[in-house]
Amino acid sequence: MKKKILISVVLIVALISSIVYATESNLAPTTDASTLQAMPLVGEENSELTPTTDANTLQDTKLVKDTETNSEDYVIPEEWRRDASEDVAIEDTATNVMSDDFQSEDVLEIKNKGVDGNAFYAGKEIIITNVDISGDLFIAAEKLTLKNVYISGNIYAAGKDITLEENNITGNAYLASGTITLIGTTVQDVFSASESLVINSNSYIRRTINAGASSINLSDSTIGRHMNIATSNLVIGENARVTGSLNYSAEQEASIAPNATIGKVNFKQITENDEEAPKTDISSIIYSIISTMVYSALVCGFIVLFAKGFVEKQKVENVVAHIAKNTGIGLLLAIVVPIISILLMCTGVGVGFALLVLVLYFVVFSISSPLVAVSITAAVTRKTEFSKLKFYGITLLVSLMIAILSKIPVLGAFVSIVVTLAGMGLVFSGLKAKKEKKEVEPTVEA
Repeated sequence: MKKKILISVVLIVALISSIVYATESNLAPTTDASTLQAMPLVGEENSELTPTTDANTLQDTKLVKDTETNSEDYVIPEEWRRDASEDVAIEDTATNVMSDDFQSEDVLEIKNKGVDGNAFYAGKEIIITNVDISGDLFIAAEKLTLKNVYISGNIYAAGKDITLEENNITGNAYLASGTITLIGTTVQDVFSASESLVINSNSYIRRTINAGASSINLSDSTIGRHMNIATSNLVIGENARVTGSLNYSAEQEASIAPNATIGKVNFKQITENDEEAPKTDISSIIYSIISTMVYSALVCGFIVLFAKGFVEKQKVENVVAHIAKNTGIGLLLAIVVPIISILLMCTGVGVGFALLVLVLYFVVFSISSPLVAVSITAAVTRKTEFSKLKFYGITLLVSLMIAILSKIPVLGAFVSIVVTLAGMGLVFSGLKAKKEKKEVEPTVEA
C-alpha cells in the first residue's frame, strides 16, 4: 500500500512540475533561443543565390581525398600536427587518474596530469593546463580556460566565458557561452551558441563549424570544409581560409579581408521584419537552459532519493548501450499510444481510461530527458561506489550537457527527439522487466 501511495505521489509531483515548467516557458523572453534550431541557412544547392565572393584558386593549399565523402579536404599543416610520441597510453602514476575523473570546486585548477577515461568538472572558475584526456570532457563553469590540453574524444562545455588556447581535440566541440574564443586550437567539428565567437591565431577546424552568435570573427585560421552561420555581424579577417562554402544569414553582408580565401560564399539577408531572422540573444539561451535545469533537478532528485532500484538497474544492465533499442520502442509508443487513446474516446466507452493513458503519456514524455540523464550517469559510474550526493551532482551535469546540445542549431532538434524517445523507451522497458520478474517469482517459490 505504501509503495502505491509513493508511486502516486511521485507521478503527481512530476505532473505538477511539468505544468509549472510549461507555464514558466511561456514567460520566457520574446527572443526565443529555440529558433536557433530552425535558423535559415543557405546551402550550396540553392540555385537562386549567386556567390558574392569566389576564389578561383586556393593558394598554397594541398588537397587530399576524403574516403568517406569522396571530397577533397585541406591537409593539416605540420605546425598543427600533434607529435605522435605524445599519443602514448597514459601511465599509472601518482599524478594520473586511471579511470573517469570527477571534480567540483569553486576555483578548480588542474594541470600536468593524464586522465585514462572521461572527465567531469564543474566550478565557478576552471583552469586546465597540460592535461591529456583519453575520453570525453564534460565541463560547466562561469569562466573556463583550457591551454595545451589533448582530448581524444569530444568536449561539452557551458559557461559565461570560454577560452580554448593551443588545444588538440580529436572529436567535436559542443559549446554554449556568452563569449567563446579559440586560439591556436585544432578540433574536428564545432557546434556553438554564444553572444560572441572569435577564432584566430592559427586555429584549425578540420571539418565544419555550425554556429549561432551575435558576432563572429574569423582570422589567421582555417576551416577544412564549411561554415554554416547565423549572426548579426560576421568578420572574415586577415589570412582566413574556408576551403568549402561560407553559408550565412545576417542583417548585412560580412566584412571579408582582401587576402581571405573562401571557396564559395552564400549569403541570405535578414530584415528586421523577417520572421525567419535568427535570434541569438544569449540571455534567452541561458534562461531556457536554467529553466530546463530547475525542472531536471526536481525530477532527478526524486529518482535518486526514492528510486534507487531504477538506478541500480541502469548500472547492471548498462541501458545506455541499448540506446537504439529504447529509442525505437519510444518511437513506437509515441505513435501508437495517441492513436489508441483517440480510438477509445471515439467509441465512447473508454473515455476515462483514454484520458488517464494520455495524462500518463505526457508525464512520461515530460520526464524523458531526466530519465536519460540518470541512465547515462549510472552507466558512467557503474564501476564506482554509489553515493547519492555524488550521483545527483553528476546527473545534473549530464542534464546540463543535454540542455546545451538541445540548443545547438540543427543538432539540437535531433538530440531532443532522440533523448525524448529513449526516455519513453526506458520507462516501457522498466515496466516490462518488472512484470516479467513478478511472473517468475511464484515459479521459483514453488
